[in-house]
Amino acid sequence: SSSQKSEYRPTFPSMPAPAPAPSLPSLPSIPALQTLSPVRSPQSPRDPPKKKASADVVWVNPRPQLKDLLRAAKGPSIVRRSNACGALKVLSAEKKNQFRLVRTIGLLDALIFAASETPIATGLESETAIDARTRAVTAIHYL
Repeated sequence: SSSQKSEYRPTFPSMPAPAPAPSLPSLPSIPALQTLSPVRSPQSPRDPPKKKASADVVWVNPRPQLKDLLRAAKGPSIVRRSNACGALKVLSAEKKNQFRLVRTIGLLDALIFAASETPIATGLESETAIDARTRAVTAIHYL
């Protein structure tokens, strides 16, 4: 019949017509929601007290040979600094040394100093300074 107006809906052979949206039940009609207990706060009296992580570090004094390496890593000689950082890198690469080394007074300071020193010299000294920085960063990475 021509008196009825039909709405134009293009159809494509490869696309099926969309399915009608399902009707959702209202919240009061869902019985599971009515039986839920109220949400507890993070520190509810029924929760056991949470243990706080201790930030207390037991620092150890460096042994005499390690003290010499730390002095050389912070010293003015680029060659000695590079050698000291290489020795600290080798020591820190071993798992059994890492825990003690990272707690050694002055070790991290010396490695950060050596890693942050910008080479001023040119030529061989510049390469040695870059080598010292690389060794220091690697030792920090191991720790």
